[in-house]
Amino acid sequence: MLAAGLDPYVGFFHDLSHGRESLASDLIEPLRPRVDRWVWQLFRSESLTGAHFHEEQGGVRLGKAGRSIFYACYEGWAGPHRRALARGVRRLIRVLDERNREEADR
Repeated sequence: MLAAGLDPYVGFFHDLSHGRESLASDLIEPLRPRVDRWVWQLFRSESLTGAHFHEEQGGVRLGKAGRSIFYACYEGWAGPHRRALARGVRRLIRVLDERNREEADR
């Protein structure tokens, strides 16, 4: 996003929050249902189970073995979705450019 001239920390739907890339969160939002389905599939197929998690500092964390499984599966799943995100970024840039030109013409 920085290469495209966008600040990933300034979003439209997610408020500014220290350390959170709000624009990145905005752009990933349309993919959330697909990600949810994919994660549930990991559990249905038992690629991930409760044994891959542990409690730590008041939260639940994915352990090292689970992360290895998750990231290997993710790389196979993510390719077409990365392209969809890239298309979304290009669309956003076009819209912002058009609005900037319209404002400059006023």
